[in-house]
Amino acid sequence: MQLIPRSYKFWNYAPSIPAAVIFMLLFLVLTVLHSWKLFKTRTWFCIAFTIGVQVIGYIGRAVAHNNTTTMGPYIVANIFILLSPTLFAASIYMTLGRIIRSVGGEHLSVIRVSRLTKTFVWGDVLSFVIQGNSSSLSILGYTTWAKVAVVGGLAIQLISFSIFWLTAIIFEKRIRRSPTPECLLPGTPWQKSLYMLYTVSALIMIRSIFRVIEYVLGNSGYPLEHEWTLYIFDSVPMVIVMAVFFVWYPSELQRNKDIEGNAPTRAVEEWILCVALCAINRRICRFYSPLPRCYRCPLLEDIPNKIEFIGYAARASAYEKTGRLMPYIIQSVFILIAPTLFAAAVYMVLARIIRSVRAESLSPIPIRFVTKAFVTCDVLTFFIQGGGAGLMSQGSMTNAGQYIVLAGLILQIATFVLFLTTATVFKLRMDRHPTIATMHSDVPWKKHLYSMYAISSMILLRSIFRVVEYGLGNDGYLLSNEWPTYILDALPMFLAMVCFAVWYPSELEPYLPKGNTLPIETIEQKV
Repeated sequence: MQLIPRSYKFWNYAPSIPAAVIFMLLFLVLTVLHSWKLFKTRTWFCIAFTIGVQVIGYIGRAVAHNNTTTMGPYIVANIFILLSPTLFAASIYMTLGRIIRSVGGEHLSVIRVSRLTKTFVWGDVLSFVIQGNSSSLSILGYTTWAKVAVVGGLAIQLISFSIFWLTAIIFEKRIRRSPTPECLLPGTPWQKSLYMLYTVSALIMIRSIFRVIEYVLGNSGYPLEHEWTLYIFDSVPMVIVMAVFFVWYPSELQRNKDIEGNAPTRAVEEWILCVALCAINRRICRFYSPLPRCYRCPLLEDIPNKIEFIGYAARASAYEKTGRLMPYIIQSVFILIAPTLFAAAVYMVLARIIRSVRAESLSPIPIRFVTKAFVTCDVLTFFIQGGGAGLMSQGSMTNAGQYIVLAGLILQIATFVLFLTTATVFKLRMDRHPTIATMHSDVPWKKHLYSMYAISSMILLRSIFRVVEYGLGNDGYLLSNEWPTYILDALPMFLAMVCFAVWYPSELEPYLPKGNTLPIETIEQKV
């Protein structure tokens, strides 16, 4: 592989700071508005619009103005701006299923409604993975294969949106010919929501077509040599998409009817989670469906133990082999990503604690989304850190890998802070409004909640240490001395595993509700 010289320019122009700042602020404002709308209406399937990855991408473009030969800003700008529409698409696909169910038009859909979200999200995930890998190929110097990957991912996205459009149009024609009683009700905004879907889908398709043309023409093509094309055909359409989705927010569909609150939605979420975990470990995917719930948490907790063991075994073998690459790769990757897998088990414990005391109504996040939301962020963190660790193993890619690992660690810290906030809010609500289950049974929920606080704090401490470590770089004190790794990484993770073993969450299993349960009531509500 040919090394890229330091004088290599990743941009054919100096990215404009004013343009990058303007769109960074626009996306920041829209992200804040979507976050406010999401928590106000509790329309959790629209969470993709609150992640704000475009903000990070345009910060990267602004930083690149005076750093056109620096790889870090180039990576951040390309990855986050390129992949954000793929995340939007997931929420857009879910909206169509809710529109169809809100009017009782399941029999008029071309694709069975129970498979509608699965079908298009599959295509979306495939497009996301292919486009995400293209950035790594481009950085490693495989520009031709990177171009093929991007064009292939965008082509899948275009095909998915085209089929999605046809599905929506055929459904609209059928329901106009054979209207259902629900669609005639004045409070059902299905037409408005359907037109909103047409608009945002058309804008994302325009943007995807532009990206295909851009990558087909290559580095010497007009789009990659002129910055205005990116803002007109990518940035502006994405701003309009977020604005249109905010104005005609699909929350009214959820208020009119609990569209997917029963088995269909749970099946979709469990299925998506299974696919995500499959990408981490095929063994998890193989056992996920048939195993009872009580075994899923220990399974996830057991895997990082083995990964940590392999990492430190490789570190021991590197004592007399400091010049060999393989021990370095194994210990770096395995020790780095093990806490990400361990976090998945921690996230699942909170949902079990809440269910064990019948306090679903006191959770700040709907209980059916607690595990899914945090594990999804955990999976994303896993992939980012895993990709960064892979690049670090390339001699010339160390700096780029550190940037990516740093981004993954920051996301992990943000996720843990949000998780601890959720657990703390739940605890405060429980103290004010205890449930009947806490008064008439010996549920050990407080013990496990405090254990979860301790474990989360240790992983948080370790992640902050890693951020500082990679932020200081190879010449920093932390990477130049071995003891910080053992004191601030190995020891906290060891204590976290000891806490998990001593206060094992299997004690909660006898108190978990079996099958369907009655609505939850606090003591005050009962009185």
